[in-house]
Amino acid sequence: MARKPTFLDKQYNQYGAEIENFIAKYVDNKATAEDLTHEVFTRAQHAGKGEIIAKPRAYLFAAARNHLIDHFRKRERRRRDDMLEYDDNLYGNRGPSEERRLEARDELRRLTAVIGRLPPRVRQA
Repeated sequence: MARKPTFLDKQYNQYGAEIENFIAKYVDNKATAEDLTHEVFTRAQHAGKGEIIAKPRAYLFAAARNHLIDHFRKRERRRRDDMLEYDDNLYGNRGPSEERRLEARDELRRLTAVIGRLPPRVRQA
């Protein structure tokens, strides 16, 4: 026995292709557009909790637009994280070179010597 189509099933049959085409204008491939369209309808199902949506087409397009914004924000965040990880691997984990450490020690010795030659009251300040 086949299940009775829900309100959202009917909306998907009526607007699914239109929503997918809208999303496809902004993403780089068909599979991503299909996935995002599925997520829009899944979210709509959970958000509505069985309530009838007065203007389903407008609601679904607004949901698709918002989901696209979220998608691009997440993608940009992943790119930034990937770049940071790349920078850390390339530059961040090396620490100062041996030469830089020796220079820092020499500079510290010189500063300590200069401070040691100052009058006691000036050293305390």
